[in-house]
Amino acid sequence: RMEYMAALMTSVLSSIDKISFFIKECQDSNIAVLPPDVNESIVGFSVSPKGIRWGLGAVRNVGQGAVESILLARKTEGPFKDLSDLCHRVDLRQVNKRVLEGLIKSGAMDDFGESRATHIAYVDHCIEAGQKASKDALSGQFGLFDEFEMGNPAFSEICSKKFPEFPKRQLLDMEKEMLGVYLSGSPLD
Repeated sequence: RMEYMAALMTSVLSSIDKISFFIKECQDSNIAVLPPDVNESIVGFSVSPKGIRWGLGAVRNVGQGAVESILLARKTEGPFKDLSDLCHRVDLRQVNKRVLEGLIKSGAMDDFGESRATHIAYVDHCIEAGQKASKDALSGQFGLFDEFEMGNPAFSEICSKKFPEFPKRQLLDMEKEMLGVYLSGSPLD
């Protein structure tokens, strides 16, 4: 049943009204619809052990090129550790600030362990660090001590201050804006 519902929702990826209908059907059948996740989601809806995972292609402002860049980086180098790691590994011409903010607001980076407020506050810093690393790699410019550095700087190295999470109502409004539905709860709760 989950595979069938995931296929149905993927077939209507661009119609939030139809997706909303199928989400209601899933809820009536006790099938969980999980938020998008940059480390698990594919383009369309997919089945995971916990339920149906929201597809990255169904997140507002996230285009096909951005999804392909994320999936390619994840396939070649494994799961993303944090926002900084993601910005260092994807094509930032495809996965731009608008895309990243859409992913953050939709909950696709919640498993990184930082609040959405912290991610939003530091998205520009992570993009700049990723662009600089990409530019340096293309031009062959490396510092004297670069060979001693291990990988990308962690999110915690770039972002020293942590911000408390947005209020629940604001989180729900962000989900509604990016997904077209309230996925993790209802504003009436």
